[in-house]
Amino acid sequence: MKSDRGFTLIEVTIAIVITGVVALLAYGSVQAGLDSGDRVERHRTEVESSALMRSLIIDALRHPASSPATGSSFSLSRGGTGGLNDDRLQFVSRGVSPPHGAGALWNVVLEPTANGLRLSADPLETTPELAIVSVLPAIRGMRVRVMASGSSPQWSSDWESRNIAPHAVEIQFFDERNREIGAPALVVTAMEAR
Repeated sequence: MKSDRGFTLIEVTIAIVITGVVALLAYGSVQAGLDSGDRVERHRTEVESSALMRSLIIDALRHPASSPATGSSFSLSRGGTGGLNDDRLQFVSRGVSPPHGAGALWNVVLEPTANGLRLSADPLETTPELAIVSVLPAIRGMRVRVMASGSSPQWSSDWESRNIAPHAVEIQFFDERNREIGAPALVVTAMEAR
């Protein structure tokens, strides 16, 4: 007698179940890796955007200028969001585009909105198509302090003169829960160059 040995139905069922479990584990691991990669990429993009905007703000504040049309150069006021840290900063600068300090004049406005911190820079001497508008959703507020001169190092939250820029500007950024984000941006302006 010859015995034909094959797979029983139970053996085939067990093999299918084990294969399914291994496939589920592999799929879950791959999906978790892809989700982590997406989160890392979003975080990296947000950090890079924040660093670029911070750099643009610092360069612009280092090179204040006066507007030939209005004579106004620097304005610090409360914004319209009604929050605790909703300062609004408007100034004219030659530091938005290279060569910094000798470039074109730009009107720069930095203000918190419901969608995030909005930076707009409008060229005053070139075509309006070059305007810059950027919003950082993670930053929902800012507090600005100014120092009138280097000889009297006292910080103030008010700035009365629209015709001259302060000696130094400090900007602290806040998230939606009113927590500070990073170290304040501290800039000494190039007042003596004007």
